[in-house]
Amino acid sequence: MRARIALMVTTCIVASCNIVVPVRVTIAQASAGGRPPVALPEPGSRVARVAPPTSSAAPAPRSLRVARVATPIRIDGRLDDPAWLEAVPQRDFKQIEPRQGSEARFDTEVRLAQDDRFLYVAMRAFDSAGRDSLRARDLKRDFYWGRSDSMGLIIDGVGDRRSILAFGVSAFGAQWDAQVTDGGLIDNDWDGVWQARTSTDSAGWTAEFALPWSTLRYTDGGGDWRINFTRESPRIGETTAWSEFPRNFGPFRMEFAALTEGIRPPSATSPVIVRPYVVAAQRMVGARDDRTSAGGEVKWQPNASAVIDLTVNTDFAAADVDRQVVNLTRFNAFFPERRPFFLEHRGLFTVGAPERILPFFTRSVGLTENGSPLPIDGGVRAVYRGAEWSGAALAIRQGEAGTTPSATLGVVRAQRTFGRRLRIGALAVERWSDATSATPGAAGATLAIDAFARPSAAVTLSAMVSRAEGGSAGGDGFAWWGEAARSSRGVEAVTAIEYVGKDYTPVAGFVARGDLVRNASRVTLDWRPRWRPAAIRGFRPSLSENVSWRASDRRFQEAQVTARLFGADFMDRGRASLDVIGEWQALDRPFAVVPGVTVAPGDYSGARVSAEYQSSYARALAVSVNGVAGRYFDGQLRSATTRLSWAPRPHVTVDAAHTMAAFDGVGGREGRYVTHLLAPEVRLAATPRLQLALFYQHNTAVRQGALNARFVWEYAPLSTVAIVFNSRAALPDRSGGLVPAPARDGQLVMKLSWTRLP
Repeated sequence: MRARIALMVTTCIVASCNIVVPVRVTIAQASAGGRPPVALPEPGSRVARVAPPTSSAAPAPRSLRVARVATPIRIDGRLDDPAWLEAVPQRDFKQIEPRQGSEARFDTEVRLAQDDRFLYVAMRAFDSAGRDSLRARDLKRDFYWGRSDSMGLIIDGVGDRRSILAFGVSAFGAQWDAQVTDGGLIDNDWDGVWQARTSTDSAGWTAEFALPWSTLRYTDGGGDWRINFTRESPRIGETTAWSEFPRNFGPFRMEFAALTEGIRPPSATSPVIVRPYVVAAQRMVGARDDRTSAGGEVKWQPNASAVIDLTVNTDFAAADVDRQVVNLTRFNAFFPERRPFFLEHRGLFTVGAPERILPFFTRSVGLTENGSPLPIDGGVRAVYRGAEWSGAALAIRQGEAGTTPSATLGVVRAQRTFGRRLRIGALAVERWSDATSATPGAAGATLAIDAFARPSAAVTLSAMVSRAEGGSAGGDGFAWWGEAARSSRGVEAVTAIEYVGKDYTPVAGFVARGDLVRNASRVTLDWRPRWRPAAIRGFRPSLSENVSWRASDRRFQEAQVTARLFGADFMDRGRASLDVIGEWQALDRPFAVVPGVTVAPGDYSGARVSAEYQSSYARALAVSVNGVAGRYFDGQLRSATTRLSWAPRPHVTVDAAHTMAAFDGVGGREGRYVTHLLAPEVRLAATPRLQLALFYQHNTAVRQGALNARFVWEYAPLSTVAIVFNSRAALPDRSGGLVPAPARDGQLVMKLSWTRLP
C-alpha cells in the first residue's frame, strides 16, 4: 500500500523586542600630548576587571586608541615592541557561553596599531593555569574553531555589515581565516596573506597579528568600521567577546560589533602579488608518465574595493583530497570545493540552497563527475565589493582530456543592498564547448535571481529562482528555493521549500536531486533550566520534517519525521542525543543503495533509532560515536560511525574514522551485506608552517584503497614547497558485491610556489 502523507507543522513564535545598541569606539592616534602609555603587565600578574554597569542604561562609549607607528612592528608573539606601550589596552570581555553576559573567568586584552602597510593586533589571554592549561588538536591551517585555545578578530571594513573578514590564531600559532557573507555564510577555506605569531608563559599566552591593508577589504578613504574580538577557552568551555553578541546569532552579526570612527587606512597603491609555481610529476604505476610544467597566478588590487586575479596553466596538485562518504539517501552526495583559486570569493558566487541547488558550483570546472582533474589552461576573475554594490566576473578555459572536450566558462555576478535589511542579486553562467552541439551538456546557460532580507534581528528570509538552458537534459528547466528562519534565545525555527524542474540541469552547477518538490522544517529548543546538572550546558530537543514530491506529476516520493527526544550540550563542549526517525518511501524505479544492493520499486515505511555521543575535544583523547538501527526499505539497517582523535601534543595528531553499514534483507538479498569505510590520518607538525600528513581511505563498497601523503613547508606567507604522493589500488571483494576492481594507479608530485608580496 502506497504511503500518502499530508504533513503540516505550524509553529507560533511570539517575537520579543530586540534592541541593538552598538558600542561606539573612537579611534585616535597616540601623540606626545595624548594619554600616557600603559605599561604591559608582568608575566603572571592579573589585570583588574572592569565592573559591569549597575543600571539598565546603555554603557558609556568605549575609547580605542590606535597607535601610529613609524617603523614596522616585529611579529614574534612577544609584546616587547615599544609601539605596544603606546596602544591603549581594551579589556572587559563578556561571556557568550556558557553564561551569556557574565564576566569572563579570565581576563583578555587587545591592542591595535597601524602603519602604511599593516594593521597590527596584539591579544593577551590570561589564565591562572598558565601554559599547562592550553589545548590544541593540531597545527593545521583553518583548524576547528572551538577545539583549541584561540583568539580572533572580525572586521567589516566595507561598512555593509555583510562583507566580513575574520582572522584567528591558536595558542600554538596555527592560523584560521574566513570570508563571511550576510553573517552566516562562512567560507573558511579562503587563505589570506597575513602573519601571526604566539608565545606562552606562566600567566597565559600572547598573539600578534600583522594584517596587510592589501588583504583587508574597505572603501576608499576609510570610514566607519565595525570590529570585534573573541576568545575560546575549551578547558573551561568558555567563549568570550569584547563586544557582546547574542549566542544564538554567532560572532559574525556585525550590528553587535563595536563601531569605529576615524580609522584611515592608506589609499590603495595598486599592489601586485605574483605567485609562480613549478610542478614535477611522475606516474608510478602503469604507463610511465613524467611531466614538468609551470604556471602561476597574479593578483592586482587597483583600489581597496576591487581585486583582479589571473591564473595560467592552473595546477591543484597540492590541494586536499576528497573525503569519501557512505551515502544512504536518494540524494547526490555533496563534496566541497578544495582548490585554492576557486575558494577565494566563493561566497560572492554562491547562489541558492547550500549543498542542494547551486546554479553555479566551481567543482564543475576542471573536474570530472568522479573528481578526477581536468587541465585548466587559464582564467581571470574580477571582484568588486562596495557598501551598496558588489559584483564579480569569472572566465575559465578548460583543456581537452581523453574523451572530455575543451570548454570555456563565463560567470557574471552582481548584487545590490538596500539599506541594512535587503540584498538582491543576479547570476549568469554560460558554457561553450568544442564538442558538437548535439552532445548533451556540451553547452548551455543558467540564469538566477536571489534575495536576502533581515526584517528584524532575529528573522532572515532567503529566496532564489533560476532557469537553465541546455545541460545534460537538453532542454529548459526552472528551479526555485525559499527559506525563512527565526533565531531567538530559546527557540530556533527554520522552514524551506524547493522546486527543481525535470529539465533543470545547470551546465556548471549542482543539484542534489532533480524533478523534485521538497519541504523541510525544523524547530529546536535551547533549554537551560536552573535545575540542570552542573556538567550540562543545556538541552536541545528538536522536531523536524522532510517531505518530497515529484515535480513533473506531484506524486509522493518520500517523507521523514525526526524527533530528538534527548539532546544535551555539555559544559566541556561534548554532546549527546537520541533521535527517533519515521520514514516513508515510494520508489517508482530501482534504487542502488550501495554497489551490489539495489531496492526494487514499491512502497516502504518504517522507523529507526539514532544515538550519538561526542566527548570533549579539549582532552588528549576524543571519541565520537553515532549509531543507527531499524527498518530500511524492505530490510534492516545497522550502521555505526566511530571517530577517535588522539592529540598528546599539538605537533602529533592521530585520527581514525570508521563507518560500518550492515544491510539485512535489503533489496531482496538474502543474508547480511556489510560495507566498511576506514579513514585513518596521521599529522606531524614541527611548526604550523612545516607539516607532514598521511591519509588513507579503505572503502569496501567501491573496492578501493587510496593513500594521500602530503609534505608542506610554508617558507614564507603563502609560499610553499609541497611533495604529494597519491596511490589507489583494488581491494578484494569478500562480500559478494558486483563492483569491478578499480585500476591501480600512483603519482608523485612536487610543487614549488612563491608568493611575491607588494
